[in-house]
Amino acid sequence: RAQLPAWVPRPAPAGLLDALAFHRRISRSARALAGAGAFAIAGAMLALGLRTGHAAFRAGAAVAATAWLLLTGSLALDARRGDARPAVVTLDETLARAADSSLAPRALPEPLPAGTEVTLLEDRSPWVRVRLANGREVWVAASGVTPVEPL
Repeated sequence: RAQLPAWVPRPAPAGLLDALAFHRRISRSARALAGAGAFAIAGAMLALGLRTGHAAFRAGAAVAATAWLLLTGSLALDARRGDARPAVVTLDETLARAADSSLAPRALPEPLPAGTEVTLLEDRSPWVRVRLANGREVWVAASGVTPVEPL
C-alpha cells in the first residue's frame, strides 16, 4: 500500500467493527455446513434432554441453537450485502471506465496501478464493475482484476 501513488484510495484501517465481522473470513459453504451441524446437535440434545430430563442436555441444546442462529444469521447478512467480494488490480496501468465499453470515457484521470484494492460488484465479461475504497464505482477490464478468497 505504501508504494501506491497518493491519489489511489486506500481502505480504512481495521477497527472494532471489523473484528466483530470475523464471520467474513470463513467461507459461506463452511458456515452453512457448521450451521447444519449445530442445528443437528441442538435437535439431538433437546431430544435427549426431554427424554431423560437432564438439564445439561437442554443447556447444550441452547448453546448449539445459539451457534446455529449466529451462523445462519451471518449467511443472511451476506445475502443482503450481495455478491460483493474483495479483489486486487493485478495488471499495471488498468484503465477505469465510466461504463462497460472500451469507448466509454475514463472514470479517473490516471489508470489504476497494480495493487489497488477494490470490491467486485458485477461481472459483464470482459468487464467488471468495482468499488474503490473511497466508494467510487468504475468499470475495468476483467483480465486486470483478481478476486481475493478468504482464508
